[in-house]
Amino acid sequence: ILREIHAGRPVLVLENFNTGFSDTWHYAVVVGYDLNRKELISRSGINRRETLSFNNFEYIWKQGGYWALVVLSLDELPATVNENHYAQSVLALEQSGHLKQAKTAYQTLLKRWPKNLIGQIGLGNTAYALGDLASAKLVLTQAIQNHPESAMAHNNLAHVLADLGDMKEAIKTAEKAISLGGPFLELTKETLNEIQLKEKNLKLRHKKE
Repeated sequence: ILREIHAGRPVLVLENFNTGFSDTWHYAVVVGYDLNRKELISRSGINRRETLSFNNFEYIWKQGGYWALVVLSLDELPATVNENHYAQSVLALEQSGHLKQAKTAYQTLLKRWPKNLIGQIGLGNTAYALGDLASAKLVLTQAIQNHPESAMAHNNLAHVLADLGDMKEAIKTAEKAISLGGPFLELTKETLNEIQLKEKNLKLRHKKE
């Protein structure tokens, strides 16, 4: 909390004023601190300024499970950011269907950790879903260079290549994804079948023309 406040970001916390007989849950926004007095300053309910000693605050915060939240724009990172936790949060944002927002957050993630696999695949996926095949190809190709054993990176790039019409390279990439095995083996096999079927249909169409 102190590090986020020092960075100029208020922190929403969940407190529990447990009396031993009942729980009283309460949200407050911590906006400042005084190290000399060992106090935290918060906006709490109708009180614009409320102070609690570090010890008292930690007691009621502990009762709330040490829950805290920092609200930021998508191009910012928390002062106390953890690479994996942040990547998982952005992945959840993408899976909720907020593709444009997730794309921006993935870009923010990769500025800090350029080789993060979740970030690279996620940025490629969102670019693909938004119709930017060129960017998707570029990002997923870089993901493979950084993580050559990632079956998912190969699998997703194969989809992009197929949509770009490079069927030969798409099939080669899909076969590589299968050869890597792992938990996505069935998915990679489905991808190869889809691409081969797409190639077959294209050849039939050309023959008719």
